[in-house]
Amino acid sequence: IAVNNLSLLSENGTRRIFEFIIENDLVANLTNASWIFDTKNNDVINSTIPIELQSNGSIFVFIEYNFTNTGTFNTNATARNGTLSDSTNLTITIT
Repeated sequence: IAVNNLSLLSENGTRRIFEFIIENDLVANLTNASWIFDTKNNDVINSTIPIELQSNGSIFVFIEYNFTNTGTFNTNATARNGTLSDSTNLTITIT
């Protein structure tokens, strides 16, 4: 399982829209995959539906979040499937 391309798609005031891609580069399907997005603003957003990724399949995850504090945040996206885990970070500034 791999997390790629955590990026900021839109910003308006303290509101941000993020995107990341979860990929299955294995020859076997992955069942019960999930994701977590840590805003580093005292909020963690979790997937609520188990994801099944076909071999060489991928999904796009879009998250809209309104930050309640100003500052610099090292946001983190993580994908998990059993013992497999991958994550990536994106640092953003809210003024």
